[in-house]
Amino acid sequence: MIRRPPRSTLSSSSAASDVYKRQVSTQSTGIATIAGGDAGGAQTTTLSSGSSAVTGFANPQFLSVMSYVVHCSHCYVAECSELSTYIINILKASKTTLDPETRMSFVQNLILLRSKDLVSAETTLPLFFDLLLIRDKHLRKIILSHIVSDIRKVNMPGKKNGAKVNKAVQNFLFSVVKEDDPIQARKAQLVMIDLYRRNVWADEKTVQVLTSCCFSRHTAIVRTSLRFFLLQLPKVSSVDDSEDEEERDAGRIISKLKQKLKVKKKTKKRTRILGRDVKHHTRKYDKEREEEIWMSKQHIDPVRLLRDPQQFAEQLLQKLQRTSERFDVRILYLSVIARVVNEHQIVILQLYAFLERYMEPTQLHATQLLALSTTCVHRLVPPDAVEPLVRSIANHFVNDRSEPDSITIGINTIREICKRQPLAMNKTLLGDLAEYKGQRGDKGVMMAARALIQLYRDVYPDLLPARFQGTSASAIQRKAIRAVNADGTEMVQKSVVPSFGSAKPLMEIPGMELLLLHYSKKAEEGADGASTLMGGDAESGSDSDSDYTSDSFETESEAFFSSVHTSDMSDNEDDAHTDEPPKLVPVDTKKLAVKI
Repeated sequence: MIRRPPRSTLSSSSAASDVYKRQVSTQSTGIATIAGGDAGGAQTTTLSSGSSAVTGFANPQFLSVMSYVVHCSHCYVAECSELSTYIINILKASKTTLDPETRMSFVQNLILLRSKDLVSAETTLPLFFDLLLIRDKHLRKIILSHIVSDIRKVNMPGKKNGAKVNKAVQNFLFSVVKEDDPIQARKAQLVMIDLYRRNVWADEKTVQVLTSCCFSRHTAIVRTSLRFFLLQLPKVSSVDDSEDEEERDAGRIISKLKQKLKVKKKTKKRTRILGRDVKHHTRKYDKEREEEIWMSKQHIDPVRLLRDPQQFAEQLLQKLQRTSERFDVRILYLSVIARVVNEHQIVILQLYAFLERYMEPTQLHATQLLALSTTCVHRLVPPDAVEPLVRSIANHFVNDRSEPDSITIGINTIREICKRQPLAMNKTLLGDLAEYKGQRGDKGVMMAARALIQLYRDVYPDLLPARFQGTSASAIQRKAIRAVNADGTEMVQKSVVPSFGSAKPLMEIPGMELLLLHYSKKAEEGADGASTLMGGDAESGSDSDSDYTSDSFETESEAFFSSVHTSDMSDNEDDAHTDEPPKLVPVDTKKLAVKI
């Protein structure tokens, strides 16, 4: 920590400043001309644009003097007012010809001046983005890290002029993204995504700018934007733009390792080495995947912040139909479209016809495409648009020539689609699929067919053949709807066809009966254990609080859950509170414990 020196040392600091400025003129021979000076040591430097280059060797003395002056600049603001101008002008004039060590020192000192608030962010940001064009990974990493940390400090509560500076920085970064430069736009995109990951710019405006990156001319920018909407948020890194990010994917690395074993002679040693490398990359991929899933739960889903999800999804689909990108990029397009359709319940009819072309068992990433086709279906999608997709899956996956695994996947996919839209199934196709219930030799196919039959027993039993509708009392009850006439008599009506777009409201908390059953069994086990230990002494058991039987628990449980549906109105008019909501009366947990 540098302490503020007394005023008596002002002359020494001014002398150091003069030494620095003289060395600036010496270091930038041919680019700088020094004109005049005053008693305080301030000078005016004019850089000529038609100069040659700075020497390609670092000057340690010059760098040490510059570092000393910058570290003391906050103590002598007036004397060092033009210090940032010198550094910026030299970097602008000879950023490509400077020695890497000298250029790095200039950048670090400029960052230090920015941290001391002696230079504005509006002045440094354009220079930093120009320096990103230089092929220097370490320099890029330092610049990007500084930009992110600087914006975070600006957005801290109580920061002076924080809102004004933040708005100016946002406008600059958004303008860089719109220019669509392959390097600068990508780095600005990484900065915005990293700030979104840190909940600094997690707003609608940032998401709207990143939606425009999905329609960029550069594949790297498009890939990063699509992954952002899938909550795969990358960190600010210094990865070279020419390096393919997909080459770091674990699946591709494992495929290359296996391919090497096919080319070379297969031996036990090479097989053992291959297995060890595959396990290493798989473990690393699984760990990174778990971290991504955990981080995705900590952020707001950017799909929810879209201003016009219908237009965004339609534009993505139009670009997907025209694109010539690699297949993995097309999968990213389909994944984002499916998430938007499912989240906002929008309808894009041409999407389901587009998905039919990929419904082949031999298609690359067939299971992922089937999952995406299921995600694109919801209750507001017209059944006429989904029925051809279901028929295509059944024709290609579920037939006599298909493998058992293919049949199982096809039936399960159809079941998930029909679970979201039951009217997408017709009676003939459902009868054919239900016949797989009796297929022997593969348990997965039988279980998939039974699950499909059970689904339609619940939602639309009349569509099933008569012998698959079931004969149990529960099945007969599911096929009927009980209604009450005006006079109070019960009337049984035949079930009707599920209406399009209808939603079944929840009348009770799902799974509540399982909670009751769990506590009932727990109370019975406690009562049985207590009676065994006490030797069957009925008198002592009746006087003790430990014999909490299942009957008493059921009584208290019924009182507890019935209190949800009752009010606190009393017969006494003085104690009646009709405006108050019903209160829950909790069960005393101490009574549930069996005292031994």
